[in-house]
Amino acid sequence: MSTFADERYHAYLRDLFVGNETNTDQYSEAYPESGIDKLTWLALQILPGDPRRAELGELTLQWLAADPNSGSSAGGAEFEPIARLYFDLLWERGEHPYNDTFEDLVNDTYGDLAAFEQEFAEWQTAAGA
Repeated sequence: MSTFADERYHAYLRDLFVGNETNTDQYSEAYPESGIDKLTWLALQILPGDPRRAELGELTLQWLAADPNSGSSAGGAEFEPIARLYFDLLWERGEHPYNDTFEDLVNDTYGDLAAFEQEFAEWQTAAGA
């Protein structure tokens, strides 16, 4: 349980991350600066020739067209696919945007593995997984 390698949790943890990054309160307080930081990191990590590079360019244009500088939650929905791409690239490396280890995530967010597994099971039921 030392890395983010368990694919059972991938979609669940990504949904939590994207929801946190793009919900109205978080998004209006931290963006566009936080989004620009994530875009910069992605641009430096995705190598030329990787099809995600073109995807990132398109997603960036869509987000900028939504005018994230205009305040409130402008651009939040358009940032969701960028946040998913950001999470997925970290996941491929065995990393998570908020925590260094899976144990840290479980302990910091849920308190223990049983609480995490309970919320995960509820998410699976709601998602029809």
